Amino acid sequence: MDKAAKPAEAAETASAPADLGARIAALAAHYSLEVSSRSARDLDACLTHLEKGSDVYINFIAGDDLGAKVRCAAALRASGFRPVPHIGARHLKSAAALDDLVARLASEAGVDRALLIAGDAAAPAGPFESSVAVLASGVLQRHGFRAAGFAGYPEGHPRIAPAVLKRALAEKLKLAAGQGIEPYIVTQFCFEPAALTAWLAALRADGVTIPVRIGLAGPANVATLVRFAIRCGVTNSIRALTARADRFLRLVSDSAPDALVRGIAAAAATDPALLAGVAGLHFFPFGGVAKTARWTNALKRGRFGLGVGGGLDVEV
Repeated sequence: MDKAAKPAEAAETASAPADLGARIAALAAHYSLEVSSRSARDLDACLTHLEKGSDVYINFIAGDDLGAKVRCAAALRASGFRPVPHIGARHLKSAAALDDLVARLASEAGVDRALLIAGDAAAPAGPFESSVAVLASGVLQRHGFRAAGFAGYPEGHPRIAPAVLKRALAEKLKLAAGQGIEPYIVTQFCFEPAALTAWLAALRADGVTIPVRIGLAGPANVATLVRFAIRCGVTNSIRALTARADRFLRLVSDSAPDALVRGIAAAAATDPALLAGVAGLHFFPFGGVAKTARWTNALKRGRFGLGVGGGLDVEV
């Protein structure tokens, strides 16, 4: 074997293709994705392409109408899905607004879990600067929420030092335990298997054993992916996107996260515990909910081959 071979490639040579394919399908079996409360098309795509009971996250961006989030969650619940709204701390104008949002999500949409994020505002619109502050308010416990998701950053955060992220996660885990809330992590998207597997290994080495959903960018053209990567500060992923000229320089062509999914599954061949706490894949559908769901449904149903160059030939 070439001494320069990457760990995932080395692992893959020791794993039968059937085993690798089974791990890939298992990763995709219980995937989740995000929708916008501003888009009726997103709900239509869920009805067409998602299995009932699927987790559907509702994103939270500046200017979103909180009432629309409640209505979106209620529509998802009525359609047989489990809505998981984001709660963006820095976008909330008051403690009363937060309490009203969480109360209505619980009573009108049966929501019992949320993904807590700081939000991308430069300064908080109200009293909540971080997801720690939202959790510390006790609002989730007060309204009967059972679980809370926290963000994870396999490639680091563009504005927060790793040591600060680690302390914040420890604080959130302590608060969640005290409130009887089940914690889990949803990661930011990235494009490099090595970055993700190293982050997972470091998380477990720190003694953090809570479930993790691996965030991926759904199929989209490369120009779109680069735009979102810049917005989210995922600079290493930008380099990965632009480095492989044979696959990525045609900016109008779609790129799917096949190499990343295959790399994670291959790495698990040498470290079976790596995927032990992985709850599934979570998609940011930058190319559209329908496109992302069709691609991932093909993975979970085994409609793919192991392509040349570390990717997958997915039969969408």
